[in-house]
Amino acid sequence: MLLKKIFPEERSDHSDCKGFPSGHSAEAFAAAATLENRYGRKAGLPAFALASLATARVEGRKHHWCDVVAGRRSDRAVASC
Repeated sequence: MLLKKIFPEERSDHSDCKGFPSGHSAEAFAAAATLENRYGRKAGLPAFALASLATARVEGRKHHWCDVVAGRRSDRAVASC
């Protein structure tokens, strides 16, 4: 992900400097947005509920909250391509 190179941020577990934004949350929310765009809310709503599990990346000390939020915000740009 290009943003990880532009904005190197140390992960909360100090393992590397590829924390921002969360690629897992960006991919999960982009998939949910794509499902909603293609099949409507009946498919999108459960997918967004599952994508919200990206917060586990914070609990696992792999990301800060801002990393997950930034990943979430990038979903629409990816899904609209």
